Amino acid sequence: GASAQVASAPPETLIRPASVAPTGSVWRVQIGALASRQGAKTAWAQAQDLHEDLLGPLDLRLQQTTVERGTFYRIQGGPLSSLEQAQSLCAALESRDQSCLVVRP
Repeated sequence: GASAQVASAPPETLIRPASVAPTGSVWRVQIGALASRQGAKTAWAQAQDLHEDLLGPLDLRLQQTTVERGTFYRIQGGPLSSLEQAQSLCAALESRDQSCLVVRP
């Protein structure tokens, strides 16, 4: 008899938000950092519009950080449930000339 072939998962499953992971154990991706909270929110909205298929299902998290040059707001999207999901998402974004880095839990 013929055996059924298992289809590979479509790309969108790679970026499914983590549904049950506790807040402290989720992965995120960071697409930039700006000196203004409102500017960071605007940049996220623009990136979501431009890359809706990749960033659409993710939530924005602004992480405030202070360095020598002042206060910045890191623009992070998530939650993602694994390192592999975060790396796949960053690779897809970088292929579209969007900077991206993986943020560990």
